[in-house]
Amino acid sequence: MFSKNTLLSFSLLLAVTLTGAVSCTNFLDEKRETPQTIEMSNARFACLQALPEEINKFLQGTVSDSDIHSGFDCAKDALVYFKSKTKGTYPDAYTMEDLRNFFGKYFLKKNNVSSEFGGELFKLKQVLLGGSDKYITKTEIQRLVELLDVVRDQAKKVAPYMPTLLAANKQPTWIQVDNATDLFADGIWQIFKQVDVVNSNYAFDDLKKFMDGLEKFINAAEPFYLTEKLSSNFALVEAAKNVLIGDRNNLSDIHDWHVALNTVMGVYREALRYVYFIKTDDPTKQLPLDLIKQKQVSSLEREKAMVLVLKDALDLLEKSLPVQRDGAISFASIDSLLDIMGSRGFIPMGLSSAAIKETYKKIILRMLDPQRRGDSRGLLGLERNHIVALRHEVKIFQLHQEFIDGLKFDAQNTISFAEIDAALKDFNADKTIADNYSVESLEQEALREAWSEGTGLLIRKFPVFFNQDGRQVVMGSPSLYRQTWGSLTRWNVMRALSRAMLLGYGNTHNPVLSQETIIESGLEQWYTDFNQLGVELKAFDPRSKNSGARSFKEANFFTSGGNGNNVMDANETFDFVSLLISGGMSSAESIRQDLLKTCALKELDIFGYPWMDEACFSRVLRQNFPRYFNNLPGMVLEVMHMKDDQWKAFYGNLMASARVSAANGGKVETADLRTAVMILHYTESLMSVYDENHDGKLNKEELKKAAPRFLEFMKNESPIKADFMVTDFFLFLVYKGKKPTIGEYTLFQAQKAFGSLDDVGRDKILQVFNVLKNQAATK
Repeated sequence: MFSKNTLLSFSLLLAVTLTGAVSCTNFLDEKRETPQTIEMSNARFACLQALPEEINKFLQGTVSDSDIHSGFDCAKDALVYFKSKTKGTYPDAYTMEDLRNFFGKYFLKKNNVSSEFGGELFKLKQVLLGGSDKYITKTEIQRLVELLDVVRDQAKKVAPYMPTLLAANKQPTWIQVDNATDLFADGIWQIFKQVDVVNSNYAFDDLKKFMDGLEKFINAAEPFYLTEKLSSNFALVEAAKNVLIGDRNNLSDIHDWHVALNTVMGVYREALRYVYFIKTDDPTKQLPLDLIKQKQVSSLEREKAMVLVLKDALDLLEKSLPVQRDGAISFASIDSLLDIMGSRGFIPMGLSSAAIKETYKKIILRMLDPQRRGDSRGLLGLERNHIVALRHEVKIFQLHQEFIDGLKFDAQNTISFAEIDAALKDFNADKTIADNYSVESLEQEALREAWSEGTGLLIRKFPVFFNQDGRQVVMGSPSLYRQTWGSLTRWNVMRALSRAMLLGYGNTHNPVLSQETIIESGLEQWYTDFNQLGVELKAFDPRSKNSGARSFKEANFFTSGGNGNNVMDANETFDFVSLLISGGMSSAESIRQDLLKTCALKELDIFGYPWMDEACFSRVLRQNFPRYFNNLPGMVLEVMHMKDDQWKAFYGNLMASARVSAANGGKVETADLRTAVMILHYTESLMSVYDENHDGKLNKEELKKAAPRFLEFMKNESPIKADFMVTDFFLFLVYKGKKPTIGEYTLFQAQKAFGSLDDVGRDKILQVFNVLKNQAATK
């Protein structure tokens, strides 16, 4: 809200008012010397009566160039006439009462300037022309006459764009918004260059009073869209000003004014982009052409628009006065803005300002300033180096996205992995980086390294990719799956998020992130840092003090890239982040909402969501399994062929592993569902990696190949520690669904030697999770 109400109103003060209100500041300047010489019958002044209407037409974008020209000529004639024919309270100057008395008596009886509005006009006069805010001199009037020519020319340029600037254009284009804000900013600057604005004491409270007076003066049918809530948002405006321009009362020189103007107009441009293009329900309406050239309708296109906005926003932050003056925007000013936004309900998704303040500082400390290694001493604000680091990450995202956007999709907007691999070989990353992203050799080197990291994640034996529903596809033959622009863009988002996690929580701080690793305590720190935000988003279970240990082992054991060692490498981190977001959050949430249509109970769980009746839950889950898990084709095929008793066993094994709390009288809670969804994905990951003959089962030899992944873990649990016995211990877990005693271990060896072991399906793998999950969650 503040972006609409403040940023343009500041500009409106310096441009719109100059087209009309400033002119009336001075043509109402003189006492009559002889009443007979200044009457409404004098045609040269009749045009002044139309001033309020013309200002309204200007704001609506319907005023013509000829009307603007004639209006300014009328004002100039009036100024010159008054200056030469009338006398004021002082020999060479006029007070506001002089002007009000004359103006109200002869010209604008229905729209006289109030004493309060007159005082605000004189404050504005002081900003533009200098001198006193108590009177205007004849010399200043002459300067104003000359200034009106400059104002007139700028008013002509900006007039057609006023509806766009006032957020009243129903279907603007991206270029129209940029042109409107650029022209407005340039117009104000052309005026600034003609006047003396240095050391002005003009404050936001003056702006508020001015806008109130202007609305009354022109008899606006309704308050200006951009200022209708200025009074209630005044504290928000002031807090935003402190962040972007600083908390000093005065701008010290013309350079400061130029920076402040560019900041205000730049932020307003981003606000308009958000209102017109990102917030819209139809993301294809007026987005830049490069966003819709793939002819796909997806919320990801809005994410691309947000990247463009972010890039410009970073430029504004780096060029802002606090960064130029002090090298940083203080946390205190950012926190103050967030607190006011939170109290007004302006923070999205109902998040508290406390959660945002806690999280953004940890992001800066750990991800944008990893050299500190978590040492926050002396870190008091968003520094220039943090902005530079964030811009670098945006460039990496854009580099990968440029490759994705340039792929040749078929008529169905799909592309194979083989075609992607061929395109990677043809893509000249060095030239692209040099031409589009940086001329600095060191930055080019860093971008090339990041590109290499990304391509290593894109093309590998078991790559991460997504279907059109945004769900991560897990299958044994990924090379057969065709990608889309949307799925590849989502991959890019996951790549960026996993890179951020490695930057912030890697234990070696290796500049080559493909070689970085995260240890268990690092993932625990990540959960701690994001806990408050996660709980408020209802993504983290508030009953769990820290899920880092369990999640660390899950990433090591159950992701496609897992290897069971004591660190999460880049592949495991990428797989974990992708499964966590697409499975445990996105897929689980869509399934939960669908299940609640038929299975909801009145009682609410820990998240404030309805509990689900378990009989209904099981039935609906089975009925809709192909739709809920269309990203797990092998598992869907197996479930579809299950008989009732097989489904009962499958479901029982799943829920035994997934339940966060006791069954609680035949009810299922949200946390149970989320865990179940993750376990199903983990199960399919194991199956996709080790089912080498693609028959949907794991035979004894395939299970033996899976055993080394769990070697270190099994050594801690096996009654016999020898490596060759640990493999058999894993086989026992899979076939029997529990940890063996020494006696059971011996009998199993005999069965294996003299009998036969059937192939294992997904139902058997599920029952292992109950053992592994419980042990993995303990330290």
